[in-house]
Amino acid sequence: MSLFARWLRRLPESDAAVVARREWERLVYPSRGTSLDTLRFVCVDTETSGLDPKRDRLISIGACAIDAGGIRIGETFSTLLRQDQPSSADNVLIHGIGHGAQAAGEAPERALAEYLRFARRDALVGYHTLFDLSVLQRAVRRALGIAYRPPCLDLALLLPALDAKGAGWQLDQWLALYGLQAFTRHHALADGMASGELFLIALHKARARGLRSLGDLVRLQKQQLHLIRLARH
Repeated sequence: MSLFARWLRRLPESDAAVVARREWERLVYPSRGTSLDTLRFVCVDTETSGLDPKRDRLISIGACAIDAGGIRIGETFSTLLRQDQPSSADNVLIHGIGHGAQAAGEAPERALAEYLRFARRDALVGYHTLFDLSVLQRAVRRALGIAYRPPCLDLALLLPALDAKGAGWQLDQWLALYGLQAFTRHHALADGMASGELFLIALHKARARGLRSLGDLVRLQKQQLHLIRLARH
């Protein structure tokens, strides 16, 4: 944990929100023309109380930093948000975060302030990240009053566009295709790290196709999403 994070944890929750907002205002999002080789990506995963991003609650966040050189092993983030109302027993069976742990989590204002300190305004990446981003945006807005709108790359869209072999719609299927394995499943940091390994493969395939910028991957993702929507109609 950084010195800033330790200091932030000693602040009252309302002060933590103010500090996070001030730090946030000094940052800028990367432009679409930024080279993939110069970007810092944040590979993120969340555990939630359900699968509705507009209603269900954020329970935990796990993230790691990635750049052109690979996963930055020393730059990871993990937090468990305190829940006023624990999630259902069926939900606990999925992620393994019990009612006691949920009640003892970190105050949402402080946990999300620490997350923003880690994630900055860097591009997000992960598997089904569009879901994760929706949940994060709602939680950050509610706890900190910040509109969190980072560039977002979803491997569930990019990998099928970059690899003709395909592997399905589930994270486990893509991990199996490339001989990878998460050290545990349905754990935010573990899934985030596993997705980070997949993203390094995606970056290699993207460069082989001449894709060099953040905007190139954003456009490829939009094209894939358009194809999926057409196939459903």
